[in-house]
Amino acid sequence: MAADKQILQFNGVIDIELFKLARADGWNEWRKNEAKNLNDIVHSRIAKLQNPKDCSKAPVLICNLTNPYGFASGVHDVLWCFVKAYKEQRRLVLITAHWHYAPGGWTTLFQPLSDTCSDENITAPDKNSQWPGDNNNRARWLLRTLPKDLGPRILRLHENPLAWWYGQFLKYLMRPNHQLNNALNRVFQDLNFTKGVLGIHVRRTDKVGTEAIEHHLVEYMKHVEEHFQGTELLSEQSVERRVYIATDDPRVIQECSAEVASKLETRYSNSSLWSLVIDILALSKSDFIVCTLSSGICRLAYELKVATDESFVINPNQIISLDIPHHYAWVLPASRKAMYNHKSKSPKEMAFQKGDILVYKDEYCTVNAALKGKTTNGLTYY
Repeated sequence: MAADKQILQFNGVIDIELFKLARADGWNEWRKNEAKNLNDIVHSRIAKLQNPKDCSKAPVLICNLTNPYGFASGVHDVLWCFVKAYKEQRRLVLITAHWHYAPGGWTTLFQPLSDTCSDENITAPDKNSQWPGDNNNRARWLLRTLPKDLGPRILRLHENPLAWWYGQFLKYLMRPNHQLNNALNRVFQDLNFTKGVLGIHVRRTDKVGTEAIEHHLVEYMKHVEEHFQGTELLSEQSVERRVYIATDDPRVIQECSAEVASKLETRYSNSSLWSLVIDILALSKSDFIVCTLSSGICRLAYELKVATDESFVINPNQIISLDIPHHYAWVLPASRKAMYNHKSKSPKEMAFQKGDILVYKDEYCTVNAALKGKTTNGLTYY
């Protein structure tokens, strides 16, 4: 079957009424079971592709990770490779020898992508290889698609279907190896990291002024306190305030990991990498996340949380972004269908009628919106 017949194009007319119906159905157990079934199906398909019966005959897609930017940017490049390999029914072979974050290889932190196939005889591409290709909407449009057979089920179950879809691949990619898993368990044990912990991620340093504006800690803590107050209202008892803070700015919290991450010359050290990955995994296991989704780290944590937290299908409102909504960087966001008429109140606003399809003009709109300032006031900046 041709590739274009295997997918459900998610060009983004999001049916809000469908989401309302899914949330109001009252079938919590059904929703949990459906979420587990979908998780199992996708994991089984990925594992089958990555562990073919005959490795010598299975087609492969070689992903040469040469991304010179941040950790999350590199991992999202690998995500793109993985999605493309899945769509083309190929086994993903990941080459990280040229990646400044982990020249020792992906397995420095994570489990091998295949348990049955060895990649020793596969020739690594040249360092100047441009694969995984240009980072723009034209090259990476497949990231806006869902499997045709599973698409309707995913749409019915998840408020942010693409975040869940990305999360399935990231969950497989970022399975901790034995050493990382032990380190993660030690951190969780030392911090008594259990239910009731909220996570915040404050990204500054090289991000501010280039892709987003600076947000002060008080902006994050406002939402943290509101969440705790809401929890107390529901439980009718006081709740201990426990917050996990991940940041690259020592002004936010004086910790060694923040000090290392704040300096570009030490950010790419092994200790910084381990601290960063532990932060991402810890944030994904928090009950609630406050961050800026202009940051790739925040998006990684959110995508992993959507894919791994079984409570997400019951309560999807477990994240607050101080700036822009979830997206894949440099890929055109989904369109929106107007539910009401709107008459512009100033030259800066756009008038539209109920039923109109609102389309972002280009893939740079998300960065431009984050640089324009706060978008937590109900407005969307195109």
